[in-house]
Amino acid sequence: MRKLITTLFKRNPKLFFLISLQSIFSAIATYIPLIILPYFLKNLIAKDFNNTIFWLLVFLISKAVLIPLNQLFSNIISKQAIRFNNEIIQKLFYKAMSVPYIKLQKGNTRGKIQQAHDIIFYDFNYNDAIIMLNSIIKNIIFIITSLWVVQIFKQFYFIIILSLPLIIGMPLLLYMHKKDKKKVFTMIEDHGKVERDLGYLLNEIIYNFKIYPSFHIFNLFSMIKHKLQENSDNSVDYFMTLRNLNSRYNILLSILTSISTATAFAIVIFQVKTGIIQVYSILTYIQALTLLYSAIFEIQNLIQGLTRSIPYLDKIEEILNWETETQEENEEEIIRKAKELLANGISWQINNLSYKYEGAEKYALKDINLELNDKSINALVGKNGSGKTTLVLLLSGLIQPTEGNISFNGIKLSDIDPKVYRKILSIIFQDSYTLPLNLMENIYFDSIKEKTQTNYKANSSYKSKYGIIDEFGEDIQKEKILTRRNLSGGEIQKILITRALNRETPALIMDEPNSALDVHAEEKLYASLLEKANNKFILFVTHRMRSCKDCKNIFVLDNGSLIAKGSHSELLEKCPIYSELWNAQVELYK
Repeated sequence: MRKLITTLFKRNPKLFFLISLQSIFSAIATYIPLIILPYFLKNLIAKDFNNTIFWLLVFLISKAVLIPLNQLFSNIISKQAIRFNNEIIQKLFYKAMSVPYIKLQKGNTRGKIQQAHDIIFYDFNYNDAIIMLNSIIKNIIFIITSLWVVQIFKQFYFIIILSLPLIIGMPLLLYMHKKDKKKVFTMIEDHGKVERDLGYLLNEIIYNFKIYPSFHIFNLFSMIKHKLQENSDNSVDYFMTLRNLNSRYNILLSILTSISTATAFAIVIFQVKTGIIQVYSILTYIQALTLLYSAIFEIQNLIQGLTRSIPYLDKIEEILNWETETQEENEEEIIRKAKELLANGISWQINNLSYKYEGAEKYALKDINLELNDKSINALVGKNGSGKTTLVLLLSGLIQPTEGNISFNGIKLSDIDPKVYRKILSIIFQDSYTLPLNLMENIYFDSIKEKTQTNYKANSSYKSKYGIIDEFGEDIQKEKILTRRNLSGGEIQKILITRALNRETPALIMDEPNSALDVHAEEKLYASLLEKANNKFILFVTHRMRSCKDCKNIFVLDNGSLIAKGSHSELLEKCPIYSELWNAQVELYK
């Protein structure tokens, strides 16, 4: 609980203050009528009707005023807690999206991000934790106030008797919680993972209709039925284990509370009988006693819930404290710096470049020396695993060379602000996808604030060339969400190509942009790019050798080494690997 309080105070001190204030006010709203009630009963028994009516009015007014105000306070806390939880979710996604790409390649970074996402959506949220913390503080104040109410009537030894569950029980419960914490959290985490994995599977089956043919042909019903039954059995075991643990805590607390309650009532009965206290005070004692033990039980359950949540909090806080690339930017300043960077044209110098992925024994690229400086169409080819995509990632600046360096216009990429560099370069990555957004949002990623039909239609020339407008028809005007479930591979690639070309950057790198395009769409793509080749640097990375025929410069990689460069006709004569790749596909283009 201390960790949650520290975290909450650090991230939102205003909310922590409101929680504390509301807890105090809740106790006031509960106990003021309780304290007033004996005075009402005393005057009623004495048949002093003027004072009876006075205390009755005070009692009713206090209830009428305090209860609505307390509810209003609670609503404010709930609103602030929900807002705080949403802010944490936004920060979590912000951190995940801002993590340098190179960090995603190291250690278990991606796994931690995925785990934090699953935790905050399935296992833990700050809203519930804040409400639990609010309840704990409120019940602690209830306990203190209940003991104070008893003390008002000069029954000091009652405090010791009534505190028995606190003095003996709570330390024992906290010890048991601490002892069981690791076991319980491991069990919760394992069960949560199984539940989430099954949820992903069922979600894919329900929403991805493309899987239904295979579902029927290969009779997946029995396998799914088995998994559901297995999960049901595991869930029963999981919840019964937790219930048994909870029972231990509750039995211990119940025994102590029963002893304390019985003793307290025995003393009250004796004191009423001997005239030490009056009958009208009994109601106050009983209500104070009820609130006291109700608070003790609730605190036990709340501490139990929070104790199980703290490990989740640690995992989320770890990501929230990561150092990431800053996304705050002055757009005009970035554009100005990008223009300065382009003052001397476009030129990459690659010197003695080598790269080895973390944990790999073999270099993905070794001793690459190359200069790219023509505003024309170029190609990078090679067999699978030759290092093409790795070179694209290095040119993008997303990863850094293991050895050697890459410079742009004589400046090392590592010395250029990534936001400035990305203004001059558009890339279609091999594994790029559309997001579950509408068509316009998928195309206008970095200018979505200017999302208007006028801008959209004015910049639709590329889209019409790829047939996107024809294929999507009226859906362009609608907010239809596009997903891989309702798009073909070719349609996805056309959207990705449109996104890259729409930015109008002076340099464009396309890693397998045509792998899912049919021959006619591929021809349209080449025709459009040839129109742009005079004032744009274009690099095709491809297995589709048709891309190479019209390229001015072609670079051939093999086993991580640059083995040849030249024009199409030159490489057919002097490079056996290039000739082999071309001849294997030449029949497709006749």
